[in-house]
Order: sequence, then structure tokens, then C-alpha cells
Amino acid sequence: MTAAAPLLRRPRRAVSGATARFSSLGAAVPGIALLVAFGVVPLAVLTVTALGLGATGAGEEPGLTLDNLTQAVTSPRLRQELVASVVVGIGSVLIMLVAGIPLTLAMSRHGGQVGHGRLTSVVFTLPIALPGIVVGFFTILMLGRTGIFGQVVPALGGAAYTLPGIFVAYVYFSFPRVIGPLQAAMSTFDHSLVDTARTLGASRARAFVSVTLPVVLPAVVQVLGTAAAVTIGGYGTIATLAQSERLLPLSVADRLSNGYQVASASGLAVVLALLAAGTLAVSRLLSAWLERRLR
Repeated sequence: MTAAAPLLRRPRRAVSGATARFSSLGAAVPGIALLVAFGVVPLAVLTVTALGLGATGAGEEPGLTLDNLTQAVTSPRLRQELVASVVVGIGSVLIMLVAGIPLTLAMSRHGGQVGHGRLTSVVFTLPIALPGIVVGFFTILMLGRTGIFGQVVPALGGAAYTLPGIFVAYVYFSFPRVIGPLQAAMSTFDHSLVDTARTLGASRARAFVSVTLPVVLPAVVQVLGTAAAVTIGGYGTIATLAQSERLLPLSVADRLSNGYQVASASGLAVVLALLAAGTLAVSRLLSAWLERRLR
């Protein structure tokens, strides 16, 4: 009887494990449904439309074509907008990472979630609640033709509408998208490792390069990919500042709203979506590879 008892209990464990797996799958169904409804389906419709097999707009002929997908490369103006979008999107995030890594490390060392640190955290992440158009308006107030900095340094008047001014706007736009995730990543960093290196004679710079950076680099790469994917597709900021400089999201909106070129706009939207997805995928793969190297 006692020997048979474990055999009698095994089916119960198997049933309980199957029930747990079924419950987990059931809990994930709403999330999967939302992903399909708001992610997979729209992208599939955009792709079909871009290929000329869906809705068409003014001056567009129905029929299978790759022109709408390749126009971002074949058109000199769109190619310039594409390159500018990538440079501004990734460049602004890199600038924020250079400033954000030391900042979030210092906040984690001094307990960034208590006392005045909590207020600091709120201030640093406030811009995430601001629409891109408001960020663009702030840039005009600072660097517009009658902006504050332009009145002090005349050469800066109107800089908001040039590529450097757009860079400034997107740095501000990416600020909370970098600082927030970095804070979460740095909160688990063991600062005693740096203290030990400094005790053994390493300079502050050498301790950062040899101890801190290898540990935080996987998280930094992941933050770079996520923030850059959002920034590359940001519309409101460039819509406010676009005069002499344009980014690709602006052409997507223009072709749909002003020219009603549905298939052409869909093609550019697919290119932006692929850019964002590619940036995320590359950052995740590189981050995973760096984590394996550090083990």
C-alpha cells in the first residue's frame, strides 16, 4: 500500500501542473488578443495596402507593386528624410545615455527613491507626459527666431528649425525614455564592486570602464534600442519644427492627410515600423550576447 502511494499521487501532480499551465495560458489570452488586434493586424493591412492590393488614394493605381515600399530608398528627398530620422533618433538617445548613465548611477548610490530623490525622479521623468508638439514648442521658445537663447546669442536665433535644433528637441523628447528605464536597471547595481576597485588603486575612470560599464552595458544597449525605436517614429516634435528640415514621419502624415495617397503613406509607415522593430531586435540580441559574455 505504501509503495503504491507515490504512484497514486503522480497523476494528481500531472493534473495540477496541466491546470496551472492552462490557467497561465488563459490569463495571457487577453494580452495576445490585444497584440494581434493592435499590432499584427494593422501591420498586415499596411503591408497589403503598400503592395497595392488594398485601398488606394488620389492618383494611385491598384495592382501589385513594390514602389511604395522602396520609395524611401529610391527617392532622394525621402532617402534624406530616412537618414535624418535614423541619425536624429539614435544620436539623441546616445547623447542622453552619455548624460544619463552617470546620473542614474549616482541616484542609485544615494537612494534615488527616498526623500528628495523621489522629487528628482518625478522631475526627470516629467517630459514623458508631454506630447511631442509641446516639446517642439519648448524648443521654439528657447531657440526660435525670437527665442530666449536667440536674444542673448543672435547666431542661435532660428536654430530650432535646423538639424542641430531638432537634435536638441529630440534629446529632450528622449530624456525620460532613457532615464526611467536606466533608473530601474541601475537600482540593482552593486556599488561595492566600484568601491573595491577604488580601494585597490583604480582611478574613477578606470573603475567605471573596467567594472561599472561591463555590468550595466547589456541594460544600456536595451534602453538604447527601446528609446531609439520610439524616437525614430516621433511625429509631433518634427511637425512643430519642420521648415528647412524634415524627418520621415512627417512625410507619412503629409501623404495621408494632405495628398490622400493611402498606398504611398502605408509604404512609408511600413518602413518606419520595420526600422523600429529592427532597432529593437538588434538591441535585444546584442544585449543577450553581452549578458552571455559576462557570465
